[in-house]
Amino acid sequence: MVDIGLNYELEFSPCIFGDQIEIELSLQGLDVALTASTFFSTPPKEGYSIDLDILFAEASAKIEQAADLEELDQLLLLMKTKLALRIVVEGHTDKVGLEKYNLDLSLRRANSVKEYLVQKGIDSSRIETKGYGWSTPAYPYQGAEKENSLNRRIEVKIAN
Repeated sequence: MVDIGLNYELEFSPCIFGDQIEIELSLQGLDVALTASTFFSTPPKEGYSIDLDILFAEASAKIEQAADLEELDQLLLLMKTKLALRIVVEGHTDKVGLEKYNLDLSLRRANSVKEYLVQKGIDSSRIETKGYGWSTPAYPYQGAEKENSLNRRIEVKIAN
């Protein structure tokens, strides 16, 4: 029998995976993976940000990819578990196009997320939407570059 002492730090912001998660660790040289369960009890607090990996096509507010729906279903699970939770859905764009158009587009993106959650049973009064256009990029632009698909995104903030 070999005693293994390893420390790893995992970060979740805030945990939208439910109350319990199972972690499996595979190490070279071991025939069987190490598995452990843990409980996350950190409550979502006002101001926490949840980055959803929903990336929109240029000039689009449609949620089309299966992976995007999986992200939204995780948020849906959080909202169904934490019944008093209120959120602000923030839409963002890249720099392609006019600023006024991008402000509208970013709000339409946020409203697409809200519509999905409302269709799945979440009360609309729990969800506020905002559009920021290109004013708060998450990823830098190189030189005079205007297109950066990673900035066409959704962020969710805990409101209470």
